[in-house]
Amino acid sequence: MMLLRKNNDGEFWMSLKDFIAHFKLLVICKLTPGLLRHEVGQKWSYTMLEGRWEKGSTAGGPMTLHRGAFF
Repeated sequence: MMLLRKNNDGEFWMSLKDFIAHFKLLVICKLTPGLLRHEVGQKWSYTMLEGRWEKGSTAGGPMTLHRGAFF
């Protein structure tokens, strides 16, 4: 696999099948450099989205949307 790099940094790769078998919830937290600065007018915010991917329906969107795009 071209993306595989063997660094002991905590990153690992898992198949989608194994991910689905072992996880029910995915939480993504984005930490920014200014996170802990308490500046006037700075506010905390969060966004919560719920949904699911269904083959042929919502898994990646319609094929016409991403023609030529590779992820």
